[in-house]
Amino acid sequence: RLVRVSGTPLLTPGGGAVWWPRGWVAGPGAVRRLELPVRPARCDGHAFGESGGATAFRLRLRIGGPGGLHGDGLLRMSPARTRAMLDFAPRACGLPG
Repeated sequence: RLVRVSGTPLLTPGGGAVWWPRGWVAGPGAVRRLELPVRPARCDGHAFGESGGATAFRLRLRIGGPGGLHGDGLLRMSPARTRAMLDFAPRACGLPG
């Protein structure tokens, strides 16, 4: 079970610090996509110039039912998604490109 997804220094969920997708994932099952509405975490030029870790989301996972194992994982964006995010965030803030 995907319990929680933390934002990055550049991207955050609207209205909170983390997403609560409550998604279930089966090992060999079909690909499952969960949409996470996003907005820029900060809207200043410094945020975009110093964006270390901006493309990595921390996942909190639970395996099994109640009392099961808990663990954290790291999900990094692909190079193409990274470029798209670095274009999106300043535009969403109204900053010149």
